[in-house]
Amino acid sequence: LAGKNVKDFYFDLADRDKFVRDIIESKKLKGYRVRLKRGDGSQVIVEFNSQLIFDKDGNIESIVGVFYDVTHRIEAEKERSTNIWFFERLDKIDKILRSSLDINEIYKNVVASTVEDIQCDCVSIISNKNNNSGWKLEAYKTSKDYNCKHNPEEFFSESQIVDEIFDRILMYDANVIIDENNKDEINKISTNNSIKAQMMTSIHLNSGDSLVFCILHCKDNRVWNKHEKALFNEIRNRLTDGINTYQSLTLLHKSEEHHRTLIEAANEGYWEINTEGNTTVANNAMCNMLGFSMKEFIGKSPLVFVENESRERLKNIIFNDKDESTVSVEIALKHKSGSTIFSIFNITRRKDSENNIIGSFFFVTDISKQKMAIAKAEESDKLKSVFIKNISHEVRTPLNGIIGFLGLLNDDSISLEERKIYTKFVMDSSEQLTSVITDILEYSRIEANLIETKIISFNLNDLLNELNEKYKNHLKIKNKTHISLTLENALPDDNCTIQSDKLKIKQILDSLLNNSIKYTEKGKVVFGYKISDKDNIRFFVSDTGIGIPESDREIIFEKFRNGSLTTNAVYGGNGLGLSIAKSLTNLLSGYIWFDSEVGVGSQFYVNIPSSIKKIGEKTKYVTPKIVSKYNWEDKKILIVDDAYQVYKLISIYLRETKSKYLYAINGKQAIEMCKDNKDIDIVLLDIQLPDIDGYEVMKAIKKIRSDLPVIAQTAFALDDNKAKTISAGFDDYITKPIYKNNLLELVSKHFNNS
Repeated sequence: LAGKNVKDFYFDLADRDKFVRDIIESKKLKGYRVRLKRGDGSQVIVEFNSQLIFDKDGNIESIVGVFYDVTHRIEAEKERSTNIWFFERLDKIDKILRSSLDINEIYKNVVASTVEDIQCDCVSIISNKNNNSGWKLEAYKTSKDYNCKHNPEEFFSESQIVDEIFDRILMYDANVIIDENNKDEINKISTNNSIKAQMMTSIHLNSGDSLVFCILHCKDNRVWNKHEKALFNEIRNRLTDGINTYQSLTLLHKSEEHHRTLIEAANEGYWEINTEGNTTVANNAMCNMLGFSMKEFIGKSPLVFVENESRERLKNIIFNDKDESTVSVEIALKHKSGSTIFSIFNITRRKDSENNIIGSFFFVTDISKQKMAIAKAEESDKLKSVFIKNISHEVRTPLNGIIGFLGLLNDDSISLEERKIYTKFVMDSSEQLTSVITDILEYSRIEANLIETKIISFNLNDLLNELNEKYKNHLKIKNKTHISLTLENALPDDNCTIQSDKLKIKQILDSLLNNSIKYTEKGKVVFGYKISDKDNIRFFVSDTGIGIPESDREIIFEKFRNGSLTTNAVYGGNGLGLSIAKSLTNLLSGYIWFDSEVGVGSQFYVNIPSSIKKIGEKTKYVTPKIVSKYNWEDKKILIVDDAYQVYKLISIYLRETKSKYLYAINGKQAIEMCKDNKDIDIVLLDIQLPDIDGYEVMKAIKKIRSDLPVIAQTAFALDDNKAKTISAGFDDYITKPIYKNNLLELVSKHFNNS
């Protein structure tokens, strides 16, 4: 970004001009939304918090501020709005089907609603009685500005191939035919009638009749989006069910002989009551819905089976004196087990030959799954909101520490001791921020199914000893040194080489240890492993923390969860740790579970199966060498990075080694330096350079000197990135943020090998 004019980053310069005018007028802006341009030219939507800075004379000196990427938030809001649109349209269709008095009214109301909801030019329904009487236009509706050669009525009276076309559509057996899969004559006749986009589907009714449901568009070559396709398909399904139900009701009143057969065949519950309000008939579907036997239903009032909040509503409908033929209402029913069943009651009055009311019958549809889906969607929105709030806190807190203490370090008046303390705060906050970002990246990779296993041989005790040291230091950082951390290894150091994915096991245990320490305020955390059975390792992490209540045990491994949402403010976290641990365990064909007691603590277990093969195999254990001093007076190092601050940081790290170092700001300069300086001993090369791709720079350097070690430095901290980099020809790999000890040990390894 350095050196470029800020105007270069606006997607539309008019936005820049408006922003300048607004901030000069207001002096300070908050939540100001504007479109910026990414490096690849794509658009990103951001919100500014910005204000003017004035010099001592009151003149504008500069504009300072921060901005936040809200692109995904806007997309999420749009998606949520689309979902609301979808369910509102379906609810509208359901009301039409419940309130229409006959089949013709159903046809008329459905086509009118569909034209409005999908914003198309024409919707029509065509029928064929018993599949042998020819096709008839039942109903159609056009938009207000409909202007097309295709006129449905004229088409049916003049076309010679109507029957053939719709017979062909019927053959596709309820599949939706859209523009992408039009078939020969269907497409041809549509084109001849100026139809540029269409969706059609066949409907087979229980009566033996068939329908074709058509949506047409003539003004432009419209592409139906996924939501419109889904809505069209769902309208087709509900129209089918609605007509079948209506026809069933008609037959029901024609013949008492068919009465029982039909209601028993119905998927919906059926219920009849007399004028006293007692049940006279119920079908098996109704009994099964509520878990009661037929005997338990007959003679009872429906109110006995209704939850308290719905009881008065149903009572007012079935015992009022209004002459309402059909009423539809949502009723909460009581299952025999005690659970609640959410349902729609379609209530119809039964009358005798003299039009006197002699009772009512209900068709009852179980909508519990739909209610649960809506509730789950609402809960998901709530979880995402909490997640965003937690992530904001988890990122801003360490960032605040970094910025604040870096500012204090610029104060010349602070003592050396204070400077050391502030520096430690900066390092601790940086590590905390890195951990949060790593979790988010890992979760994104898991969601995208980009994680692969990499099986290697490694010393298991070394890995757990490393974690032990890491989390003892973590306890100091968190001011929890009063909590003891104990490691229990089942195998001796010289007899614990295993084959598995070392990184995945480390990530799983990282998540579990982080979780235990976060929720433990006193006592101890114990972790380690046991050999559970042949070639199986059972890892465990035990704590004396707050424990997991029964209400949270089913959801504890779900994403965005931090136990009860009410604990977030107390314990923090991004809610991804246990979800990541479970996903990685599944990837290793293992399984994870826990035992817990509120107020006593929790024990998490991870069982990794027989893909781990070499348990118990004798191996020579070598204590790793720790290099405590570096003297590279005779070495020359080339640092290649377009960020000067990175070069400056690395040069400070190298100061104690007495090595010589060169600096190249881009790929071209790096290649020239390697040509002119044959005594360069190693190259630290940033992969993302402004002029030449880092991979190409490495290849050019290797052509000049094939033996010259080139180490990639990158911000991509994931395991498969390292594999890709090494396979491309780099000699090694280090991720940003670069830590001093990691860098010196890595460079030393290559100097010792040379």
